[in-house]
Amino acid sequence: RHRLELPTRFANDGVQVTPFLELAGTAWSEGIDPSSSLHRGAISAGAELSTTLWRRGEGGAIHTVAPYISVSGDLWSGASEGEPIPLDSMEDSLPGNHVDVGFHSRWSEGRTGEVVDLSVFGRYANETGSVLPLEVLGEYLGEVGGRPVALQHDSRYDLEARETLYSRVALGLELREGLAMETGFHHGKDAQGKGLFEAASAAARWRISPKWELEARQTVSLIDSERLSERLVLRRYGHDFVLDVEFSNRSGEGGSSFALSLSPVVGWASDRLGILDHWLTPRR
Repeated sequence: RHRLELPTRFANDGVQVTPFLELAGTAWSEGIDPSSSLHRGAISAGAELSTTLWRRGEGGAIHTVAPYISVSGDLWSGASEGEPIPLDSMEDSLPGNHVDVGFHSRWSEGRTGEVVDLSVFGRYANETGSVLPLEVLGEYLGEVGGRPVALQHDSRYDLEARETLYSRVALGLELREGLAMETGFHHGKDAQGKGLFEAASAAARWRISPKWELEARQTVSLIDSERLSERLVLRRYGHDFVLDVEFSNRSGEGGSSFALSLSPVVGWASDRLGILDHWLTPRR
């Protein structure tokens, strides 16, 4: 996939128009039918209109809103017969003629670093005359009662069927210095609208001392109460190396496992607990 753009600004640089030409092509060695080899491609053109509006509050907080609208249509498209094996978004159909509408809003407080983000994206597909699921991503990073808090909501809404196809909510909180936790709820439906998964997760990290750290994670299915994954790590920080003693269990992998890892401090990075680390790391 390759895209050529020519951004042009108008109205004292307050409005940007971006005409574009996009080329897309994919080939598979085999599809759902193992004897078939598939390919498809398209050349499309369109334009995007966008602007950025902002306002500074009396206390120094800045609020920006960046709306946009984009129109795109195929100049040429072609595809072989057959369907690819659906593995990820690469196997999704090419978008064809469509209209995209969306915006990104951010409110930030420079003195405290508090941030509220909201992004919304929607698409109308001309070929089917339908509105694709609305994509919404919201995030809050700040403090409640003097303690760091992070909240994130990611979802896909089917406006025509009036149902939620995918939802992920995560809440992170530092209970006290060195002790942080995050909880999450995950829900999704398949292409037929049936429940595909529904799970709850919890993770915690406790810095017992400058040399020792304990980390635990667990994910449980809310459909059948099955434990999907568990992980417990005891970590020792040395002068030159970091030692991890790990116990883990993942559903479908045949049982529990035990592992030892010794990593040089240079270049080593701890696994992120979750969204809370985006708030804590720059301030530590």
